[in-house]
Amino acid sequence: MAKLTPAFRAAGTAVFTANNVAASTNLTPTKSGSTVNGDLMVLVTESRGIGGSCATPNNWTPVTGFPKTSATASGGKIYVFVRIATGGADDAPTAAWTSLTTGTSGDSTGARILSFSNAKAAFDGTPPAAQDQASTTTITIPAHTTTLDNTLVIGVAMRVND
Repeated sequence: MAKLTPAFRAAGTAVFTANNVAASTNLTPTKSGSTVNGDLMVLVTESRGIGGSCATPNNWTPVTGFPKTSATASGGKIYVFVRIATGGADDAPTAAWTSLTTGTSGDSTGARILSFSNAKAAFDGTPPAAQDQASTTTITIPAHTTTLDNTLVIGVAMRVND
């Protein structure tokens, strides 16, 4: 039996907050209408600050090695969660952030769901550490060597735009 190659299917609607968020913020991204049951969904959520935390949504699994936190206070924090699409209510997660800095210069947040066909969540090692790069428009994703056949590696990055 031929092995199927994992492939990107679609990105859902991204949701964001402004800098003047409340200390607790709930983001509700939606999966793409192209997502089909059995697809691997990847929820990426981020905060501009490093002090907040995001609870694991119902029936989603945190990816090993996350959250990734910047070495600078305003560099950000990224969480990644995965789930196989079933068509059920938990396919529509809430990324619940707490302990965010509030006010006009507070922490903005965002979330988006990506869908992949012929994929399953297989954690192959720990993701490389975050890279802090001041004043750049270029993001470099570190190399990651896998040991599993038919592996699709996803690079996750954020850019804080002041």
